[in-house]
Amino acid sequence: PTLTLSPTSGSVNAGSTTTFTEKSSVAGTFSNTSEIPSVATNSPSTYAGVAANTAETITITGVSSGTSTITVTFTPTDTTNYNSKTATYTVTGYNVATTGSCASLTYNGASQTLASGGTGVTYTNNTLTNAESQTVTITANSGYRFSDNTTSKTLSCSIAKKAVSYTAVSGSKVYDGTALTNTNATLTSGSLVSGHSASFSITGSITNVGSTTNTLSSVTIIDTSSNDVTANYDITKNNGTLTITKATPTLTLSATSGSVNTGSTTTFTEKGSVAGSFGNVSETPSVATVSPASYSSIAANTTEIVTITGVSNGTSTITITFTPTDTTNYTSLTTTYTITSYNIATTGNCNSLTYTGSAQTLASGGTGV
Repeated sequence: PTLTLSPTSGSVNAGSTTTFTEKSSVAGTFSNTSEIPSVATNSPSTYAGVAANTAETITITGVSSGTSTITVTFTPTDTTNYNSKTATYTVTGYNVATTGSCASLTYNGASQTLASGGTGVTYTNNTLTNAESQTVTITANSGYRFSDNTTSKTLSCSIAKKAVSYTAVSGSKVYDGTALTNTNATLTSGSLVSGHSASFSITGSITNVGSTTNTLSSVTIIDTSSNDVTANYDITKNNGTLTITKATPTLTLSATSGSVNTGSTTTFTEKGSVAGSFGNVSETPSVATVSPASYSSIAANTTEIVTITGVSNGTSTITITFTPTDTTNYTSLTTTYTITSYNIATTGNCNSLTYTGSAQTLASGGTGV
């Protein structure tokens, strides 16, 4: 008779199944035996009383890697007129390959392995240095196939950027008429790869009193070979602040105290280190008056004379207030001059005396004596 197998060979993963059919041109019985059941088993082992030209299905279950021959023996029902016949089906068994996984990686300036793990596989295109993505190919080793019966898979793996933060340096000073700048920045979080260095583009300038932003607009990072590796860093840029505070001018008096008789005058001088105006006020004008009450728009380091006139006996404080012309950048100042005023004393006269043998007063009269 004719014994037909369809197909005559195949493959199967461990734990999975495949099939073939067996058919004879006459009625009879089929017997199916796996040469190496540790590689693959078959079911059923027999089909009895099968009609002529009837296809029966044989299921093969993979057990492990290797090759086994399934021997199919057909025994006709009419053994008087027909011979038995044998055919073989060759099955190749594969262990199941599994993929690994991408590693969680951060840029470190060196080549890193992107993926690992899995069973029965080999990785190619599996190293990367820069912070970017790359396709890794996973190939099943000899004796292995993936569960979908393929021999190759891919993974898209990546290296993450290294996170760093830079902050523009803040600065402050007292007003001196020159611009305040600071083009430096400090690393405030994270770290650079060893040997890498950073440079900055910082814009910020202030000359007068106030505050302004010191803007960190860009950061450039290079490696030891001066290659630009900025793209491998996730950079957070923080701004700083530049501040100028008011300067304190110098207010100079030639003397801080003096005295004067009523009806007479005395003087002192006042001078500011910057241009401005003076205000002069006597606390007790009944004791002493001051003139002038003010000087306006006086040039820097110009000496002005203040005259004090005594009015009566006592002490008065002369308050001098200096207001700079440039009040934006300079503070006002106040100081004092203390004046003591005296009434005028007059002498009396000697008395005209003759000896009397008793004590006598020699002189008398005058004012305030």
